[in-house]
Amino acid sequence: MIYIDPPYNTGHDFIYKDDFAKTVDADKAESGDYDEDGGRLVANPESNGRFHSDWCSMMYSRLLLARDLLTSDGFIFISIDSHELGNLQKIADEIFGASNRRNCIAVRRGIKNVQAQFDDLGALAQGHEYILLYSKVPSSRIAKLSLAHEGKPGKWDTFWRGTDRPTMRYELFGVTPENGQWRWSESRTIEAIQNYDFYLRESELPLDEYYLNHLTATNEKLNFVRKNAEGTVQYFVPPSTGKLLSDNWMDLTISGNETDYFDTEKSVALLKRIIGWITEHDRSSIILDFFSGSATTAEAVMQLNVEDSGNRKFMMVQLPESVQKSNGSNQSEYDTICEVGEERIRQAGEKIKRSVEMKNQQLALDGEQQIVPDIGFRVLRIESSNYEDVRLTPENFTQDDLDASIENEKQGRTPLDLLFEALPSFQLEYSSSIAILTGGHSMATPYSA
Repeated sequence: MIYIDPPYNTGHDFIYKDDFAKTVDADKAESGDYDEDGGRLVANPESNGRFHSDWCSMMYSRLLLARDLLTSDGFIFISIDSHELGNLQKIADEIFGASNRRNCIAVRRGIKNVQAQFDDLGALAQGHEYILLYSKVPSSRIAKLSLAHEGKPGKWDTFWRGTDRPTMRYELFGVTPENGQWRWSESRTIEAIQNYDFYLRESELPLDEYYLNHLTATNEKLNFVRKNAEGTVQYFVPPSTGKLLSDNWMDLTISGNETDYFDTEKSVALLKRIIGWITEHDRSSIILDFFSGSATTAEAVMQLNVEDSGNRKFMMVQLPESVQKSNGSNQSEYDTICEVGEERIRQAGEKIKRSVEMKNQQLALDGEQQIVPDIGFRVLRIESSNYEDVRLTPENFTQDDLDASIENEKQGRTPLDLLFEALPSFQLEYSSSIAILTGGHSMATPYSA
């Protein structure tokens, strides 16, 4: 699964520019770029003649790569507001295919009451944002989504209704009402009688369990009609296990407040709902977020793993943008957004560890202790190769070049640097266990940051 929360292009955002045809200095002079790591983060004010085009170009290349990274049964969620919703949907339809567009989910946002001071407005305040949901292939299915609450068991209720519709009065179990009506049409009722007869013949399960098993397996709601021992015609009211959710998620807000550095930080509850829903049947899934920000996605994954004993893994990607607190202050203990995200993951992991250990201390004598989940992670950064470029054509190769090629590691690179560069060449995961050999003994280390 992929979740991203890209810049919304409101006129106040910075976007990632991928035009490398100009030098960094020339690009900075033209765009006002302030980023020190390559000049790729640029302001995109509405006065920019390519205001929408620059944003769309940024999104197109990244979504194209995202599609390649998804597994065949994978899904991607993209947060956006009304500013670029139309353009984003056109881009995603082209890349993923319109047949793979599953939903445009509306999520409630907090509304600031600043408009109350004005008598007239240019537009109403936006009370919600959107999350576009796409699959990689049309055949992928998603689980039903419901709000859990205390379920109600199924029950039998009277099939006759007092409303008077002559067309809904027909013979049923030898009875034709003189007034009122039956609840359903005749064809639907006959099917419901057959369903109940089949259940009596073929199943020994309680009717509630039989109904829910069938619903889970097929997503089909069965109807049942019978005549009870007292001669009353009844229909089955199904058990309730939760409120089925639509694409209107007004029960939670999209914004979070876990850190002091982001006005647009997403809610952990929102990410937990999305990830838990999509990975319900594969709790060892990999979750990717390549607009990571403060790493809300990582914390949501860790919390879910505790709650359902999952083994999900997260991959967060973020440019080292300079930190500015949401109140406008530049005074911060962290220099970059990456550092904020790293520290948040550490603190979230420690909080989870303490919570599990505290619960284990309070267990009853016959209780089962919960295992502290894996809260370790590694921090990697993009860097040039650890080796000098010694590729020369034969006619340009000298004896001195040959001697220099014996050891061609760059100065200051460590054995771990060399190891991590080699891992993908041997198709080994970056999360692989590492052992350091010292004096003939092996010392395993997770090398968690």
